Amino acid sequence: MKNATRVSPGDHVRGSPLARITLIGYGDFASPACAQTYRTVKQIQAKMGSRLREMRDHVHLARVRAGRSRGVRSGVVAAPTFFINLARHESAFGLSTQLPAVQAAAGE
Repeated sequence: MKNATRVSPGDHVRGSPLARITLIGYGDFASPACAQTYRTVKQIQAKMGSRLREMRDHVHLARVRAGRSRGVRSGVVAAPTFFINLARHESAFGLSTQLPAVQAAAGE
């Protein structure tokens, strides 16, 4: 399993740099599946509050398939792909799987 690259000052980040959990998402914003993940992440943010910061990075699916994106170098093999505290989240993405994984990473 590959890990995500670290969040850098130029990244689009929401939340405190002191948050216990960093959720990094790579996705093609034109993809319906990726659009659904946006709504799920908003629900997770509402539940986790200041304990979570989130970074989203747009990757074009064509670039992912060709292996030419920052996300691919980080372990992205499809969109959407998420990392929790730099470790790739391996199960299906949805509130019922993602929220417990984020809570577990927070020690809850």
